[in-house]
Amino acid sequence: MSALSRSLHWLGGAGRCIQGNDGAHTHVKELRYAYDFALAEGTAVLAARDGEVAVAVDCFHEGGLRKELKARANYVAVRHDEGSYSRYFHLQ
Repeated sequence: MSALSRSLHWLGGAGRCIQGNDGAHTHVKELRYAYDFALAEGTAVLAARDGEVAVAVDCFHEGGLRKELKARANYVAVRHDEGSYSRYFHLQ
């Protein structure tokens, strides 16, 4: 597990939303509530709510919109107290 995935907590900061939910091509079905934010590489990631890291995947080195890459995403999943999860993708 990387240091980034172990340190997900509220740190404050700013970013610009570059894609909202219910998008035309991505952010559909199980990702319909997803948002994308443009942040400088190395910016601390802020968890939306308190929780603990349930899983961190950081073994993939290629990304894109090709169908065969859909299941190959690096991400961190945070489990919240009532059992829901937040997932954070596109982390560098």
